[in-house]
Amino acid sequence: MRNSVKALVVAGAVVAAALFCANTSLHAGDDDSAEDAAAAKVAKDALDKAVEQGNKLFHSKELGKKSCASCHENAEKPNLSLTTRSFSYPAYSKKKRSIVSLGQKINEMLTARSGAAKEMDLASADIVAIEAYVVSLTKK
Repeated sequence: MRNSVKALVVAGAVVAAALFCANTSLHAGDDDSAEDAAAAKVAKDALDKAVEQGNKLFHSKELGKKSCASCHENAEKPNLSLTTRSFSYPAYSKKKRSIVSLGQKINEMLTARSGAAKEMDLASADIVAIEAYVVSLTKK
């Protein structure tokens, strides 16, 4: 049930964003500002819910033996803080010796550092929520 709700939230965010983008490009000259505003609100609300879920997962031990925050919000390891560290994905992974997405990097960290038993499905609501949260940290 919990995964179904998360999947619906993420799917809603993706659909809302796609509809918003399609609507603005198809009706660039029309006066549909009320529809555009409504679509933007739906997209923002869905993204906010994903960021909130990602925040919960980032700070919990639900995905591994330790939380992401145990390293990335550790005052003794300021170089790992995601709020001050500049990064963008896709990026090169030394461990994988290839270019990886943010979701792939999160999986790499979960299995290598957090003690997760296996990687998460890159299309899962949980990994999308963590990605949304991590990206939100760089925008603050």
